[in-house]
Amino acid sequence: MLDGSRGEGLPTRTRDAGIVVQHQCPGINIARAEIEVGFNALLDAFPNMRLDPDAPAPYLTGGLEQRGISALPVLLR
Repeated sequence: MLDGSRGEGLPTRTRDAGIVVQHQCPGINIARAEIEVGFNALLDAFPNMRLDPDAPAPYLTGGLEQRGISALPVLLR
């Protein structure tokens, strides 16, 4: 059971009625596992996959809640 009062490993802070509350999505561990499995499957299927040297450099996009890179163009051969 998630005990939010302890604040262990909870990275995001939000305001609720003037009180700072720590928050973490309960599904974050499942999402991390799915990402790991997905990337490993891609690397197994395309062992020569590499970044596209002719593509523009990726940049961080998003805000406080949703962050990520703009794109990650790759070459599969």
